[in-house]
Amino acid sequence: MYIEYCTPQPALNYVPSFSQKLAQETAGYHRPSYLIRTFDWKRVSGKEAKEGYCALSYCWEQSGKIIPIESGDYTCIDVPGHTMKTFGSIPYSDLPNGLAPNEEQNVTYEGLLKRICQDFKIRYLWYDKICINQMGKEEKQREIKQMHLIYSSACYTVAMIPEVSIASLWDLGWQKSLSKVIAGAEQKVYEQVQKSLWWKRSWTLEELMMSDNILIVGRNAHLWACKGNFWTGFAPRTTNYFIAHMLGYKYQEVKSANMVLHHAHFRTSAKEHDKIFALANILNEVVPFTIDYSCNFSTMLRSFYRQLAKQDLTVMCFGSAAGFEHQSTMASYSLPSWTGVAGLHAKYPVANTLLEPNGSHYYIDDHLRLHITCRFFTIRPTKYEENRQPKDTMDHLKMKLTSNTYYNRSIGRCYDAPGWSQWHMERFTGCNATHFCNVLSKRLRRTRKASPLSLTEDCEECIIPAVLFDVASSFFSITGLYAALDSYLSHGYVLPVLKKLTSGSQRYKAIGFILLDQYDDYGVLFRKDPHIFLNNTFNSICGDQPLKEFIIE
Repeated sequence: MYIEYCTPQPALNYVPSFSQKLAQETAGYHRPSYLIRTFDWKRVSGKEAKEGYCALSYCWEQSGKIIPIESGDYTCIDVPGHTMKTFGSIPYSDLPNGLAPNEEQNVTYEGLLKRICQDFKIRYLWYDKICINQMGKEEKQREIKQMHLIYSSACYTVAMIPEVSIASLWDLGWQKSLSKVIAGAEQKVYEQVQKSLWWKRSWTLEELMMSDNILIVGRNAHLWACKGNFWTGFAPRTTNYFIAHMLGYKYQEVKSANMVLHHAHFRTSAKEHDKIFALANILNEVVPFTIDYSCNFSTMLRSFYRQLAKQDLTVMCFGSAAGFEHQSTMASYSLPSWTGVAGLHAKYPVANTLLEPNGSHYYIDDHLRLHITCRFFTIRPTKYEENRQPKDTMDHLKMKLTSNTYYNRSIGRCYDAPGWSQWHMERFTGCNATHFCNVLSKRLRRTRKASPLSLTEDCEECIIPAVLFDVASSFFSITGLYAALDSYLSHGYVLPVLKKLTSGSQRYKAIGFILLDQYDDYGVLFRKDPHIFLNNTFNSICGDQPLKEFIIE
């Protein structure tokens, strides 16, 4: 597959001297074994780049001619076929669409990269085709293990996404204000990036999440995105939140596995093993994993999720994928329900994962079944009717009473404010609410609000175990070219939802989660303790209920 690159290009969110400042930032400590010195395009030792380097992120299918080989795999040959259009001086309010180029050339992919390095003054570039010996098995595996370090230590990552193409800055609000141009351009780029081949690949997900800063190079325009610390309240230096919250995952103060799985379960790769290797590289601090292409994929897949769940139970923090535009690429594998491959994981970090300190515990057996011992209560959720708000009656919202359900008759009527529960579910988790119920607990603050659920399937009676995920997300006020520092944290208290598989058995299936409560953290005086919330909620509903073991398949 061949692509087109127009030069020079306008920056869609350009800030004076922004690219120069970014390029001058101190790079990480790691240096790849080899880099390309761009002025003569020679492969040199990585140690030569004392002032830093840039890393390339791209889809190999877009880098040349695809040729099948005997093993059943494919290789990509870099031959002339890519189009490079060179224009003269372009007014900043125009784009190189209706203008006739001064020169048009058919070039190799390396030819395009040479021009990009010249345009953005890149002195050293990491490009895997040249910097890794593709025929050396041991060297290739060694370098793959280091890829998370390569991208996290780069000054910035150059993402080649030829699907990004802007017709006219005037269409984005150029005639009104520069801030409207930025907002319109980033929204347009976001839509195009999500539909691109680059967005769908497992390796490019790792490259994105390990990078601190990224330069999106499109067909005729480019855009910068830089990380923001979504826990400390440090806002991204652009308003590009859709990528900013993914950047710099390695250095985020609060990170959890669900943030990665939210994206990873919808990615593809040329080889099945690469789906796990890319995940293992991102989560290398949580799951030490050996990369070996000779290992049976099914065995390796099950081993990875076993290790992940032992270290980070947020693998269970998932809801429905309804409304999500991509299809899960992991749902076809025979994995337990608690891995969340049938749903969509929460988008934002889980600050705390809590079990009650009363003997509650969990473990994974030899058959990859998750055993959780804890208190619980049951609910009977109601499905949201399409394009219709739930009825404003207690009969419609209340849970049918079971032995583990508390009901306060003094409440009278219970209602769901228009869109309230759906909006809060999406706000805290990135998942759509599919059902609702009213968890009638004396201790809960929102006794007059319906609690939203996001479920992968319908369930007449659901089990809510005493496992709490404290999902934290940051919100910023936007002013001008930069995000203002006026920010605050919001916390959502999310609990997993189980469904009994067979009447009379102790086997269960994980089918999503429920949002029980939320609060905005404006400081110490407004802060809630999730331990107290969990304990009070289950004391109110369950009383002195003994612990029960749930076997989740």
